[in-house]
Amino acid sequence: MKRIISIIISVIILGVIYTKIPINQTISIIIASQKRWLILGFLLIIPVNLFIALRFRLLIPNRTNIRYLTCLRLVMIAQVLNLVLPAKMGDLTKAYILKKEQSFKGSLALSVVFFEKIVDFISILFWAITCSFFVYKKVGFIRLGTVVITSAFIVLLLVILVPAFSNIFFKGLRLLLPKNLKIKLDAFKVDWYEMQSYIRKNKLNTLKIAIVSILISFIFFFQGWIFILGLKAYLPFSYNLALMPYAVLAGLVPLTFAGIGSRDSAIILLYQSFIGAGPAAALGVLFATRFIFTAILGLPFLRSNKNKLW
Repeated sequence: MKRIISIIISVIILGVIYTKIPINQTISIIIASQKRWLILGFLLIIPVNLFIALRFRLLIPNRTNIRYLTCLRLVMIAQVLNLVLPAKMGDLTKAYILKKEQSFKGSLALSVVFFEKIVDFISILFWAITCSFFVYKKVGFIRLGTVVITSAFIVLLLVILVPAFSNIFFKGLRLLLPKNLKIKLDAFKVDWYEMQSYIRKNKLNTLKIAIVSILISFIFFFQGWIFILGLKAYLPFSYNLALMPYAVLAGLVPLTFAGIGSRDSAIILLYQSFIGAGPAAALGVLFATRFIFTAILGLPFLRSNKNKLW
């Protein structure tokens, strides 16, 4: 039922968008695009996922028995499910398969996945904060957005690095949960602290995680900029690094189907004053297509592991 509601919301948002921006205009812009740029943009899907798999392996404590190719397989399976599940919840399948296939403790596997999601958020926010001064005079809400995002950046860092801060969060959450879930939360908390200890003690590994995460976000945003060039528009790359994180975060809001609609409207709102409403709408279409292509690449991995999932 929730999926049907999210699809309806996506359709409504797209309907509103294309009553203001003719869909024929968007299609014409894509058809007239410079295809070599679009092809290059879509090819960047490959290194992004290769680096995501590398980061996932770096995040796993005692990973000697877990190969890189195993991590790549888990990432690609999750990418397929992320297309149909809200807020990238397909990533939870990585924890499930780690537990089932690698004899990982369930709460530890879940901690790894949540650490990965938080690190991913932090790297996205990093670029928004770093490049915000390029556009703060041109986009009205950027100043307020930068304050909010910087606050979120600090809070997320504290969550993954400082046990005392995490403990406050867990105590608050425990008050809200029923008794049966409190037991599971206590088990999860122990493994969360183990992950924090692993991150703090292995400083070189943590540095690698940070560098790879920032690189993943950079390639992802570079891909968006390549799409803009392919649409025969232009935007300084620094502006794109400042604006694109907001569009990505809008797509993660669990209201629409795979972020379609919420991400499109955010892209149009952010980019239309720089590249025009038509190219901004076309950019939204290309981003939706990018997630579809990623899911298609993951289908062979999903098929070969369907017995482990169902």
